[in-house]
Amino acid sequence: MIPLKIQYVLMVLQDNRYFPLFFLCLISGICIALYPYVIWVIPFLLITVCVYLICLFTQKRTNKHDTKKTIIHKVCFLIVCLFLFSYGFISLKNPSINSLKKCENHSINGIVDGYPTEYSSMSIFYLKTKYGRIRVKYYSEIEKEKSLIKNGSKVLCHGKVEDLNKYLHGNLSKEMYLKKKNIQGSLIVKKDGITSVKISNNPVICFINNVREKIQKNIEISTEGKNDLFNVVNAIILNNKSEINMDSYAEIGIAHLLSISGMHFSIISLLFLFMLCWIPLKPSFKVSIYLFCLLTYLIIIGFPLPAVRSFIMVFFMTLALLVKRKPDSFYTLFLAGCIILLMNPASALTVSFWMTFIGTCTLCIPGSMEKKGILLFLVIGLVSAISFNMISLVGIVSNTIFSIFLVFFFGFGLIGATFPIIAQKVFLPGISILFDGLSFIAGALKELPFSYRYISVRMQTIGIICATILLLLIIVSYYKNFKGPWKKSIFAVAFLSFCLMFLPVNSSIARITYFNVGDGDSALIQSPSFTMLIDTGDADERFNPAKFTIQPYLKKQGINRLDYILITHYHKDHYGGLPYVINHTPSVGIMLIPNTKSEEEATFVDVMKSCSSMNYSQKRISKIVDLNISDSERIEIRPTFQYFSQYEELNENNKSIILRYIFGKKKFLFVGDLEIEGETKALSNFPDVLRADVLKVGHHGSKTSSSLEFLDRVNPSVGIISCGNYSYYHHPSGEVIKRLSDSNIKYFTTFNQGTITIETDGKTYWFVD
Repeated sequence: MIPLKIQYVLMVLQDNRYFPLFFLCLISGICIALYPYVIWVIPFLLITVCVYLICLFTQKRTNKHDTKKTIIHKVCFLIVCLFLFSYGFISLKNPSINSLKKCENHSINGIVDGYPTEYSSMSIFYLKTKYGRIRVKYYSEIEKEKSLIKNGSKVLCHGKVEDLNKYLHGNLSKEMYLKKKNIQGSLIVKKDGITSVKISNNPVICFINNVREKIQKNIEISTEGKNDLFNVVNAIILNNKSEINMDSYAEIGIAHLLSISGMHFSIISLLFLFMLCWIPLKPSFKVSIYLFCLLTYLIIIGFPLPAVRSFIMVFFMTLALLVKRKPDSFYTLFLAGCIILLMNPASALTVSFWMTFIGTCTLCIPGSMEKKGILLFLVIGLVSAISFNMISLVGIVSNTIFSIFLVFFFGFGLIGATFPIIAQKVFLPGISILFDGLSFIAGALKELPFSYRYISVRMQTIGIICATILLLLIIVSYYKNFKGPWKKSIFAVAFLSFCLMFLPVNSSIARITYFNVGDGDSALIQSPSFTMLIDTGDADERFNPAKFTIQPYLKKQGINRLDYILITHYHKDHYGGLPYVINHTPSVGIMLIPNTKSEEEATFVDVMKSCSSMNYSQKRISKIVDLNISDSERIEIRPTFQYFSQYEELNENNKSIILRYIFGKKKFLFVGDLEIEGETKALSNFPDVLRADVLKVGHHGSKTSSSLEFLDRVNPSVGIISCGNYSYYHHPSGEVIKRLSDSNIKYFTTFNQGTITIETDGKTYWFVD
């Protein structure tokens, strides 16, 4: 028998109409703390106040004697709201971040927090240290070394502090990035950087680690070496998505199906509940076992936020049934939100938080499953546009198909985790056929024209406002029992918001962006008429600038088509990121490459085989190409290698293509890695094409490029040098810096300034922060 006081508490928690408003007050404080990062905070607060007033003054009074009690009740309510607002504001306004000092090497001693994420040649884990929580990227291909690093292990390591600026985009500051990731810094550790590892002797931690490892081993046995199938089953059972390309799944709108979501947790809940129904125990004992099993599973999968939200809701709704109260999923949802934000207010900065809460909030609306499905698609599309700057237009089809078959994979995973031989012998053949079929469908959906679209930051702002209105509208409609025009207005706002994302953004200016890609080159020309990407930087196991720098920029700018991609020459620091760009850009026009033959060119051809999409044409440049885009725009392409005789020894750098972009009276010159010999040929054969206002300095500022004669002929006002942090080649050279200074050329480096953006109207140009 549950005590009366506990029953009363559960009744209040299950039937409290103010939980949504408590949630909004907490979120409002967080938004104010993030200002000006969250530019829509003021309208959000105004709408929140309106909701509060509507709910407060529509409350009916039973008699005159309740007046005093009502006033006390409302004062207490205001105090709680003020406390939640202040808590959210203070916790994120003062992040208390003591990040690692920027130095070459650092030694750290700490305890592994959570489960390491394993890649083929890298392992990522988190350490609890005296500095706080530190992310460690450990590069080693030796499985025995990586297997020693487990949850709770004591690790002593030393390595290089990672530069986090390359992960910052838009208005996101380093402090907010650290707060969002719940870390104080990031350390890069090589294979000899781990000094000692001592496995925890805590019996609970050891038990959980052993169970997780056993489950993963059983799944591996049940899938019998089928890596793609193993990765998917491992993701939906243990929430391990390390070896899955989530971007490809996001582009067809099913990435959330591979995360441990509320749906996965509900299946597990029903399974445990079904098993307990056959055990002859008292209801209170059954509930205790049921919740204990769910909590154990939650610990094994590492507390993913959607699963935590689902567990809190299941916990309170189960206890409500014990006291014979009809559980209210809407109020319980916002109670879960308040609990999560009170434990960690920075959760509001994560995509999974908004996905799980807005998606579940939408499902609380009464109606048929067809209408809920359409509304859920519109709402999730809107949240995706805000969070990822992307909308999947095939999402409603892909989710309908893949959601149906997800249960089969989930069931196969559960059987494989417990009875791997049975799963392998009995179910694997059928599951393999089903998986191959669904993989083919996923690939076909991705290759469809306009299967997904990037949404610009301007449209994203509109989406944020619409999403705010939609959330508030759902809350108010719930209080009104979704009667009259309220329910229709939710669908209308959701549909209108979804359509607004596709409004074209017109501009009469040109924008040239020089990306911070480390020791590599990449630049983007955005004109009113076309877009051109010049080189794509390098891509290695440690950092892929195409994924973390170039593609996020394309998304935020809403660039759904690259009309041209130019590869200046066949060095990997100029084309390494090309496969990722092509595979994850909705549309690509023409790829321009040098018409040369060499070992480097053969390597380039091999790398390009990894491109899954062939929806582009390829043109080899072997002679002068001039493109008259419009009356005010012109592209001039000059392959320097054609001016060398066949008897001259020519390195790959001097095969670089020169490109000049003209917009009105302003000119921008790109010379790849052209060295002094190539510059001499250019001065002799096409000197009139070299004059420019802005020069992308050749070969990352190396002393083998940028001769005084060449600089005098180009005569730029500004030089942009693309070079990396702690450059192995010590770029830029002091000699080149002196030449630029002697020529009165103001220079900027991506190492110091990060990604550099210049805009021009054809008459003048200016830098954009």
